[in-house]
Amino acid sequence: MFLLFFCMVNVSAIKEIGYYENISNDNFDVDSIAFSPYNSNMLIPSPNTNATLYNITDLSKIRELADPTSGVTAIDWSMDGVYVALGSNDDNVYIYNTSDWSLETTLTYASHNIFDVSFSPNGNYIAYSTSYSHLDDDGGYIYIHNTN
Repeated sequence: MFLLFFCMVNVSAIKEIGYYENISNDNFDVDSIAFSPYNSNMLIPSPNTNATLYNITDLSKIRELADPTSGVTAIDWSMDGVYVALGSNDDNVYIYNTSDWSLETTLTYASHNIFDVSFSPNGNYIAYSTSYSHLDDDGGYIYIHNTN
């Protein structure tokens, strides 16, 4: 037996929740935003080299994740909310355990800036892509890691 479930969002029912404040720097591109799957937290890149965790209900700053040595370009939460992955311009992906926000591991296989990062829905894989490099006429890459 095959069951298929659909989740529909009624976008016509979306209401403006209010403008709180500008939490980014005018000289910084915000490349990624990610909501926690289980609470009202949101991660965004900061103008320096880290990402900042905010409470979305009042935009209060909770903590900063400061391991990347260059700008954060990609963010994703695992579906179970246990892990967060940050892709960076330093060619690395940093994976944090959200129970204590410790750095779980760093994936250092990429040779170019991280463009996107994503956990698979079942949590068995993490994939990330790199940007195209005009310097060595090298195309972008996709890396896939088994998380088990």
